[in-house]
Amino acid sequence: MISVVIPTLNEARSLESLVPSLAWEREYVEILVVDGGSRDGSADLARRLGARVLRAGRGRGTQLRAGAEASSGEVLLFLHADTVFPPGGLGAINDHLQRRPQAVGGNFRLLFDGDEPFDRWLEGFYAWIRSKGLYYGDSGNRLRLGPVPRKP
Repeated sequence: MISVVIPTLNEARSLESLVPSLAWEREYVEILVVDGGSRDGSADLARRLGARVLRAGRGRGTQLRAGAEASSGEVLLFLHADTVFPPGGLGAINDHLQRRPQAVGGNFRLLFDGDEPFDRWLEGFYAWIRSKGLYYGDSGNRLRLGPVPRKP
């Protein structure tokens, strides 16, 4: 089982799409939302969407640690709340680990929704980091910049 740990602080709008996208995956997943004191209903929404909600002090590191300690999965996936997770992403993780059980870490290619030159530069920079075997935090696939689009 994969345990997905999502640190939050006022991320209700992002959780509306992220948590269901993880729950729709074919693989068995444990979704842990670790809230750092949100005032926008993030924790209640995450609970209604089926995530296990924990409370921790503010700070991504503190929240990630609390989620990791409370998780029950064999694999940990740390995600930013504003991530757009790729369909089939959990299956890709499982497939990779079947082929390379000695793997100790990794991450998806990072893409930004913005159209600014800096967004493209960041994508290139993160690709370069990955090419050196360095993995950089709690990123799934795509990070949103700006307002989160609403589903129709």
